[in-house]
Amino acid sequence: MSGRYARVRRPRRALVSTDLPWPALFLGEQLSHALNHGLPAHRRSGPLAAAVGRRGLPAPAVASLVARLPHRPAPATDAVLDAVREAWPTLVAAAGGAGGGGGDGGDGEPRPGRLAGDAPARLAALEVDRSGRRFVFVFTDDPHPLLVLKSPDATADGAVEAEALTRAAALGLAPRCLGRIAGLEAQEGLAGRPLWVRPPGRPGWSGAYADAYASLGSGLERLASATAVPGGPDRLLADAQPALPLVRSPRTRLLVEAALRDVRRLTHRSLQHHDLSAQNWLVRDDALVGLVDWDTAMLDGVPGHDALHAAVSLLEHGVGLRSRSPERVLSTFTRAWHEEPLLAQARRAHRACLVAATGSEALADRLAEPLQLAFFARRLGWVAVGDGHAALDVDTAERMLDHVARG
Repeated sequence: MSGRYARVRRPRRALVSTDLPWPALFLGEQLSHALNHGLPAHRRSGPLAAAVGRRGLPAPAVASLVARLPHRPAPATDAVLDAVREAWPTLVAAAGGAGGGGGDGGDGEPRPGRLAGDAPARLAALEVDRSGRRFVFVFTDDPHPLLVLKSPDATADGAVEAEALTRAAALGLAPRCLGRIAGLEAQEGLAGRPLWVRPPGRPGWSGAYADAYASLGSGLERLASATAVPGGPDRLLADAQPALPLVRSPRTRLLVEAALRDVRRLTHRSLQHHDLSAQNWLVRDDALVGLVDWDTAMLDGVPGHDALHAAVSLLEHGVGLRSRSPERVLSTFTRAWHEEPLLAQARRAHRACLVAATGSEALADRLAEPLQLAFFARRLGWVAVGDGHAALDVDTAERMLDHVARG
């Protein structure tokens, strides 16, 4: 098999197959979502990047520009497509004809997978270099990639990611792992797009996420129920300890210490995605299709903390679409924590996950607020030791924790 590829060097290096229209269109969408999710106001060209991040790039225009670039062979990418063809029966068997390829439709039952029958007559690829890793998206007669192949992540525990994907895919919440092809890890492609982030605006702005978040909350509740195992929150407590010396208010420090004592009563752990920002949350018509990028998953996670992370991340990334500053993040958060629909949904989903994992309404009622406080203490702890995301500084994380502690 021999194809022709356009070579894109900026803003992201890519090889774009011109044999089908989908790779170029998908690249345009990827670049658009990268700006939307990437805290654009925090960049050097902040105002312009934020404006584009709010509106998005026109994917057809990007595809048109790509079509005008010089086209050349790419033997290494062709070799991957040839390997896909050769491995097709194995891929279909691994996919089992059902599972992560289609999401769950909100009822917990996996939909039929997208890999079936004989190898498609035509395959096309988009190869992207992202954070030093090689990604190859394989397309056929569908705008959504049929397969996603990626080089192993040297910084992540591959065994943990594989186990997390296996458990979540069984619930229709993640792509299925399909083994290795040409030295790359293969997963089914999901027929959805990342959730679009909106900038905070008038009171009630977060209500626009209501349907998408309800679908996510239902999925996380099922995940908590299906993956719960007996065990205490040892990892949470260890992660939160570095936060205590940074809490300036004596009253808040006492409340955090009391909360951490209370959460020792948590009886169960469950699978936690641990990086549930919008780019890893795929939807179609506001229904959850699946969650991707489980590289940093925790098998011994805290039930419901993904629900809190998803909502707070939407708020923080939304601020980054207008004027990114610690003051704006804090002021938006302090108004939203008790007033915005999204944060109220997050607290309800958090509690529902606790009930699902522990089987106890009484325990969930007793631990919901302490665990919420522990969530923000853990974030501060991560920032303090350099593991938090770069856009959140220690002072902002500490003040957010203080606000939650004050109720």
